[in-house]
Amino acid sequence: MAQAAQAHGGLIREIRAKGFQCAAESVKTVNLAGISSEGRQMASVANQVPIAEGLFTWPSNDPRLLGSKCQSCGVVTFPAQGGCPACCGEATETVEMERRGKLWTWTIQGFLPNRPPYEGPETPETFAPFGVGYVELPGQVRVETRIKTKDLSKLRIGMDMELVVEKYVERDGKDVIAYFFSPADEI
Repeated sequence: MAQAAQAHGGLIREIRAKGFQCAAESVKTVNLAGISSEGRQMASVANQVPIAEGLFTWPSNDPRLLGSKCQSCGVVTFPAQGGCPACCGEATETVEMERRGKLWTWTIQGFLPNRPPYEGPETPETFAPFGVGYVELPGQVRVETRIKTKDLSKLRIGMDMELVVEKYVERDGKDVIAYFFSPADEI
């Protein structure tokens, strides 16, 4: 067993050397079946793709949304844009957004959205209502987001929220990774 863990550790070092990281940050030991000493299933970054390029840093153990900041007037936008919607300036720089913010407003999506364009994991049989809202990132922008929470009834305007980047759906045999915000006390 020690040899198996040692071989797996070598594989992890090789993967990281090529610029990839493991999805689970706190894994102490992992067996060859991909189960951590804490019992969590590990996901291979090679089998994951972001829902859209340029929305967030990936792969990353500290993922951040990517926005843009106008070099003329300082307005921050998300997602990143090549021009400023406030002053029409064309000089923008990519900025990593704050991970924490405040719930600015929210509602409950009580019915399955139309397909297309919606590509969520739910079917009419498995659909459960979920939160949708805006999270205000301090000094930056309000981000529209799906809210991941254990209890929708505990959502309150002004509560602390934190960015979560995780599997959303599976497409073509790959896990599609998307961003969400969750109440900070649930993370």
